[in-house]
Amino acid sequence: MLRQQANLCFLNLKDDPELAAIGFFVALESLYEDDAHYELLNNSDFPTLWEKVIIDKWAIKLEQCYKLKRETYLYESRGVVRCLSNLESDQKSLVRNLVGGKLTYGQFATNYYFAYSNHTRFGHNGCDE
Repeated sequence: MLRQQANLCFLNLKDDPELAAIGFFVALESLYEDDAHYELLNNSDFPTLWEKVIIDKWAIKLEQCYKLKRETYLYESRGVVRCLSNLESDQKSLVRNLVGGKLTYGQFATNYYFAYSNHTRFGHNGCDE
């Protein structure tokens, strides 16, 4: 039940009207499909001040989803917990760098995609297996 709530939390970010303005620049639900990744890869724009405000809202909502996800760790293997923890840490760091003006949207997409790929050696569904 907790796992479903956590997964639903992430999925709902994609349709959150408060976040719609940045939905073209990042994968709001935290999962990059290959096609979306390649489209985002070439974006050399830095977030505007207005977009940074929305990215901050996204970060808060991501934290709520990760909090739910962390509650499922009790039922996961050590390897899965390590994978999820590392991926969470990397995403938070990348979001901070995006808001801080250190990354373009394309750099964010590239770095997150590689972080996700790096931490998900457990199969197609990544850390959830």
